Amino acid sequence: MALTSAAVATERLGLGTAVINCGVREPLDIAGDAATLQTISGGRLTLGLGAGHTPSEWSQLGRERPSPSARIDRFETVVRAVVALLAGDRVSVDGTHLSLADARLEMTLPALPKLLVGGGNPRLVWLV
Repeated sequence: MALTSAAVATERLGLGTAVINCGVREPLDIAGDAATLQTISGGRLTLGLGAGHTPSEWSQLGRERPSPSARIDRFETVVRAVVALLAGDRVSVDGTHLSLADARLEMTLPALPKLLVGGGNPRLVWLV
């Protein structure tokens, strides 16, 4: 909501999400929210995504925090799905960490948002 307000109140201000925890958020929700903000802002979004670190992010949702390896596995799958959705592709995933069935966004973006990957694990570097 705050980024949307900033997008309509400004014309040049860059907008960023900080780092969204892909461990507890779904890729279709992330991509849909990002696409809406990217469109409203005229292409000024930097989308920050991370694998999730803080244990309370899971416990507050009644979930057990996965191992670092499992968090990164899900993160990789979510990032690939989000990028594909934002590019206008149809996405189907039936995996250990994620399920999507012929998902797609119903909008065309002015440009793909910039992507910021949070985290210090070397497996994350290639995603950028």
